[in-house]
Amino acid sequence: MNLIGTNYRELSQRILPALLRDLGDRRPLTFDAGDADVECSIRVKDVSRWIFCLNWEQHPVGVELGLRLDQGNYRLSTMGLGTGGEASLKGKSNLTASDLERFRVVLAPSEAKILMVQPVNKNPIGRVSTSN
Repeated sequence: MNLIGTNYRELSQRILPALLRDLGDRRPLTFDAGDADVECSIRVKDVSRWIFCLNWEQHPVGVELGLRLDQGNYRLSTMGLGTGGEASLKGKSNLTASDLERFRVVLAPSEAKILMVQPVNKNPIGRVSTSN
């Protein structure tokens, strides 16, 4: 398949409904950026969820994200070019699965941001933490 010159928005609009239908309740990530040109993807590795978002717009864009997680407590970290660290939602740093079912992230113009979500009792590669 030759994708040179492809209108990716049009291609996505044709393919996405079939993907969503096939995934059903197994969708690992939901996101809504309205009509803004924003890409988000997810990588699931052991117990960690890595969300990659890219704002192609020349203005800030609010993105609604959602994760389906097992019950428990989670922490959220963000990374970007020259930035990063622990993050909070609505002033909370110890988050529940319910907190992460739907949350909002604002992306600056042309910003690429990585979000990492992981259980508070495990490290990024899935081993139980030995710290108290």
